[in-house]
Amino acid sequence: MEKNNELGKNVTILYGLDNRDKKDRKEATVFPFNKETIHHVVSTDITCANYRIGAVNNNDDFIVHYAGRVTGEGLHQRLIEHLDEYEPQENFYFQFMLQNNEIDAYHQECEDYHAFQDFDEDENKRVFRNKIHPAKPSNSSVTCRICGK
Repeated sequence: MEKNNELGKNVTILYGLDNRDKKDRKEATVFPFNKETIHHVVSTDITCANYRIGAVNNNDDFIVHYAGRVTGEGLHQRLIEHLDEYEPQENFYFQFMLQNNEIDAYHQECEDYHAFQDFDEDENKRVFRNKIHPAKPSNSSVTCRICGK
């Protein structure tokens, strides 16, 4: 469960290159991506969730750099581990969404993978770091709703 929302920032999530005209944008609350905020906002008992890490630009657009899921492991610890992968930046934030089960978490991660993989903030560089399609949950025959993988 989310512990505290007072540190959140309201932003618009950008979805792909073809959505720069503001169609299919969604409002969301994101939190500063640092250890103190993670400790303050994310409960250590969250074990099934999706998360996004990214930058907020001057227009309050959230540009997703990485999308992932946790099922069985703690979201709090996973976000702390990700801190080592990013140089401290003032404009970096994270968002998370609780899920009921690992299948729901898988489907959300697939949707994120397909939605953000082509977003290019400067039109000259790829900012989304997910390189491969999300893996299916163990012992599951579920497939991606978008591409069938």
